[in-house]
This record gives sequence, structure tokens and C-alpha cells, in this order.
Amino acid sequence: MLRLISVLLLCAPMACGAFRNSRPALPDVMLDVRNHSFFDVNVYALPSPASETRIRLGNVIGFETKQLRVPHGALRQGQSLVLYLHAIGSNRSWVSPEVMVSPEVQPCLDIHSDLAGNLGMSVFYSRIPPSDSTDLHCGATRLGADEIT
Repeated sequence: MLRLISVLLLCAPMACGAFRNSRPALPDVMLDVRNHSFFDVNVYALPSPASETRIRLGNVIGFETKQLRVPHGALRQGQSLVLYLHAIGSNRSWVSPEVMVSPEVQPCLDIHSDLAGNLGMSVFYSRIPPSDSTDLHCGATRLGADEIT
């Protein structure tokens, strides 16, 4: 009887882990970013309104267009995304409004700043991606394959 209990205790965590890992992984969200400023900008996700936790998504250098991968764990409940931006070389930052995302909706970020690094002119929005796969970036027109980073 003691042997049966010890075997069950050893197998229970593995069985629970098997159920946890059997769920299909949710796909990452791709965030399109266009930096229209001189500043390089660090981009973070804020997964919870009550927490100070930030998840770093990447860095977008000045005047660069880039796609950043947003892991599913960086989204808020209800599939929304809030971003925190920090202009490198300045003490300025900006928190975006909350934007809903889904496989059918593409989040887009246009970064704008003044010469002091104030990012308050930035715009965070979402759009329905076009069926034409040559237009991969928000607001872009016919980007060539060599322009996509």
C-alpha cells in the first residue's frame, strides 16, 4: 500500500504537467513600429494595470521601421495591449492607450517625439491587415522584401 501511494505521488506532478503542456500555444502578436524621431526608443508591454512589471519587446532606432514580436503573456486580459515607450538619452517616456488585438487585427505604433524626447505625439492603433501580403507594415505602401526587418 505504501508503495502504491509513493508511486501515485511521484506520477501526479508529471500527469499535471502533461495536461498543462497539451494546450495549444497561442500565437505571438506582431507589432509594426515606425519610429519617426531622432531618438532610439525602447518598447515595453505592460501586461497588468496594477503591476509595475514591464516586458521588453525591443529597441527601434531613429527613423526605422520594424516588427516586434509580442508574446501572448505580454497581453492583458481580454487580448489588449498597452505599451510603455522610453526615448534613450532622455528622461521622457509615454504610456499608450489600451488597444485590442487578435489574429484578425494588427497593432501599429507610430513614434513621434520633439527634440527633448517627449513621446506624447506617438500614436498606437490597430488595423485589419490587407489581403495583399506585399503591404506588411501599418500605413506603408508596397514595401519591398529588403525593407522589412
